[in-house]
Amino acid sequence: MQLSVYSRIKGNLLRKGLMRRLHLFPDDKIPDEILENVSDQIRQVQPVAKRLDQYSEEEVTEFPKFFDWPEDFVKDGYKRHMTRKKPKRRYTV
Repeated sequence: MQLSVYSRIKGNLLRKGLMRRLHLFPDDKIPDEILENVSDQIRQVQPVAKRLDQYSEEEVTEFPKFFDWPEDFVKDGYKRHMTRKKPKRRYTV
C-alpha cells in the first residue's frame, strides 16, 4: 500500500514529508495516541440519499406523482447514450 501511494505522489520535495504523515494499519483499529491528535475532520457536504429499494412501500406510494405514463409508452426503448458517437481522434500521440 505504501508503494502505491508513494508512486502516485509527484516526485517533488513534498513527497517525503507527505509519506511521513501517512499512517497505515492492518485493521480498522487505530491506536489511542494517534486518535488524540486527530482534529478538524472534513464534514460530509451532503447526506447520502437512500436507494429506491431502501424506501418502504408506503413511502413510495405517498410520493407525489407529477404525471402518469401512457399505457403504450416504452420507457426502455430509447438508448440516449448509444446515439451520441464519440469523435474520431485524428492525431495520435
